[in-house]
Amino acid sequence: MISDYRQLKQTREALNRLEEDLISLNHEVYPVNPERFHLMAEAYVDHIIQLRSQIDEYIGIKTYQDKLQGVWLRLIGPSIQLGSASASLLTSTIENFRKSIRSITAILKGEMPYRKGGLSKDVETSCDLVIIGLTTGSLRIGLGLPPERQISLFDTYEEPVVKAIDTFMEVVSWASSPEISSALPASISDLPSRDYILRQVMNMAPTKKLPVDIIEFSGTLVHLPKAPLLTRAARSRLCDVIAKETGAEYMEAVGTIREIDLDYKKFYLRERPDNEPNLRCEVNEDMIEDAKAALGERVIVAGTVKRDESGRVNLLKVKTMEISADEGDAGA
Repeated sequence: MISDYRQLKQTREALNRLEEDLISLNHEVYPVNPERFHLMAEAYVDHIIQLRSQIDEYIGIKTYQDKLQGVWLRLIGPSIQLGSASASLLTSTIENFRKSIRSITAILKGEMPYRKGGLSKDVETSCDLVIIGLTTGSLRIGLGLPPERQISLFDTYEEPVVKAIDTFMEVVSWASSPEISSALPASISDLPSRDYILRQVMNMAPTKKLPVDIIEFSGTLVHLPKAPLLTRAARSRLCDVIAKETGAEYMEAVGTIREIDLDYKKFYLRERPDNEPNLRCEVNEDMIEDAKAALGERVIVAGTVKRDESGRVNLLKVKTMEISADEGDAGA
């Protein structure tokens, strides 16, 4: 990190030396042995990218980008940077965020996005976010409103999709707060379809399956004094809030979904650990699409149970569902 002009000068000198060395490799080694060039150049390129990112941040390029009308998602992890992060990580992050904001926008407008035909064309188009930038260092993705939705910053709070972003960020800020004992804010707990909205944020949270530890949100459409951070721990916290009910017995189970009775919104959790019997499960209407997406997958489900007269569990009312990371099935 560069903190003053002297360090900026030193960083530029180091960058210049690395670039000169890379030029030499490109002209002397590559024509003779391209494979050796790529092996030798990798460390130079990684270091050059890091130094350029530090320079860009110090001279104000990051500050300028943050003022563009939009949301910046910074993916933080030990091996994440432009040039090494996979295309699937980039596309899945963008798509998960877009879908989360679209679903929350629809709910806040009184629509039912989990039903066929439950999304209006207006919500579809307003949430078709555009890419406004990609930057080096820890991968940063800039997403903005569609051109037809670009508005004055003074009017931005009235745009439904912006209200949805506000709601999303408030949930992120609470879920990742170090104050574990803090209650869910009234502004969140009183939301329509509260659990559905919380699941949209939970589905965006980092998992063990991906090399992302934290997602940082910033930009002009993030109306919070401090950039909210979505962590892996937030996923567990959101799961607890959604799945646990006062006075009801909580249960978490692992298994595979092979088929779903769409009429009754039920399925059996099969192939459970330690040869446990199949578990009958039921979901609400707003989780049917999640269950369909998990067909054939090993999942972790959580919710409240009903027991028969003998005390055996005969139904799990599923509140959350995650595709397992298969690492002991102890949370995705």
